[in-house]
Amino acid sequence: MGKGLQVRQIASESVGFCKTIAHDHPGSTARRALILSLAPLALLTGCGQCGSGDPEPVGKPVDNVENSATPSRVLTNATTGSHLANCAATLDQARSPLFVSSLFDQSTILSVDPSGAHHRLELKDTAAIGGLYRLPDDNIAALEFGGDRLLKFGPPAAPGPMVQTQPPLTVCQTPRLLTQHGQKAWILCRDAKRRLVEVDLQAWTARPIELPGSTPADLALDPSGKWLLVANLASHDLTPVDLTTGKSAPRLPVEKEPYRLIASASTDKARMVVLYANSNRATLIDPLERSLVRTHVLEHIPTDAVFSPDGQHLFMLSAGAGRLMVASADTLEVSQSLEAPVGSASVVWNQGRLLLSTGKGGALRIFDWKDQSLTLVDEVQLGAAAGKICAGPGPDNVWLTGPQAGRVARYKVQ
Repeated sequence: MGKGLQVRQIASESVGFCKTIAHDHPGSTARRALILSLAPLALLTGCGQCGSGDPEPVGKPVDNVENSATPSRVLTNATTGSHLANCAATLDQARSPLFVSSLFDQSTILSVDPSGAHHRLELKDTAAIGGLYRLPDDNIAALEFGGDRLLKFGPPAAPGPMVQTQPPLTVCQTPRLLTQHGQKAWILCRDAKRRLVEVDLQAWTARPIELPGSTPADLALDPSGKWLLVANLASHDLTPVDLTTGKSAPRLPVEKEPYRLIASASTDKARMVVLYANSNRATLIDPLERSLVRTHVLEHIPTDAVFSPDGQHLFMLSAGAGRLMVASADTLEVSQSLEAPVGSASVVWNQGRLLLSTGKGGALRIFDWKDQSLTLVDEVQLGAAAGKICAGPGPDNVWLTGPQAGRVARYKVQ
């Protein structure tokens, strides 16, 4: 079996975080770390999500959903002919929505404008591009997964491909994840040194930060931007980093194999939740105090989560069980549990609505949040197995990808 096929098979294993990770390979932390590192890629590229039969037509409404006075609408529908990977939504120079995507295992940046026209920027002497992140100036930061650099692109002045707005910046070998606050960004590296790199987005300079812990898997910022926490998969703890001094504080022990950190956006209620590999446990963290609030055992294994804007509630997706759960951000006690298609890819909060990508179900579901309860108000078919939701500024800037089909659609959500 070739190397590419091995990676695709491992990525497919990660969808739903199957118990084979723990049971078929006991004690293999390195293999579990590889599988978990590929899990987001598996969800974005549609690995393991291909169902039988033909997908529903694009824009087909679904019965048995509550009527909405302002339903979502399909505004853009494009077939790119490419296998889409990570994506970001931003604005072009005319302040119109713009979709940007990397392509699976390629050094290419693809962009789609509101008309559905798509353009490719082929990068020379560049390794495969991975994660894409929208920056405050509407530019896009891109990580060179197969190399050691951070790249920056902006929308063109006239219709056409994205343009490179900064020279490539060397940061570290195998940059994997990025988070940003203001004019600073922090990149988690999966090289031999397992380090963190701080980037000044204005000066376009980088400096390394010491990062104790073993096998860093994820990172998240507290809402104030003072503390950054890193989840360490193999050492079963979190590393807090004081971003004022660039120094780490004592590590915080948590449950076995933390692999996801989700932060609240509310400055009034700073909270983070820790999700674990193949576990139905979740842990609430106070990031400002660097303290554990509580660990709670859930009925289902959560695979994605997002906080409500006020930080009072947490919406958790269990892709393997096919459930969408609503929990208190104080106790993690679940107050509502709704059906979601098995293999659903992600949840996102946008414009007062909770959005769900249904994975192989090939649809975007839109939920209203009222009186501390979710209500399904709309569902629109993509016409292909769905991947990531990319939401940018404005009500008309929500995009859903069909990664393997090369499909992308833009929705109006109000």
